[in-house]
Amino acid sequence: MRGRGAGWVTAEYDMLPRATASRHARDRETGRIASRSLRDGSLLLDLDYAEDAAADADFNIVLTDAGDVVEIQATAEGAPFGRERVGEALALAARGMEPLFAAQRGAVA
Repeated sequence: MRGRGAGWVTAEYDMLPRATASRHARDRETGRIASRSLRDGSLLLDLDYAEDAAADADFNIVLTDAGDVVEIQATAEGAPFGRERVGEALALAARGMEPLFAAQRGAVA
């Protein structure tokens, strides 16, 4: 997706290594960032603005295409949430990212 004016998620992930002291390249792995939210006790994927603004918690998750965690950021917007919700959000993120990884692999193949 490079040079096509699309793929900001991939571009943002690609910039991460250069933002650290070690500055290493991510040669073979691809990464995706996904936003997940907890609203009324339900985990939601890829929210619109109205849903996101009303969320009880916000999760930002970055995974490699191998399923390894690059980043997990979670914030309770009101009452705290249980630890089990982190695992549930991670599983939802992984399921939601797989079609994106497949499309990305197809685009660069």
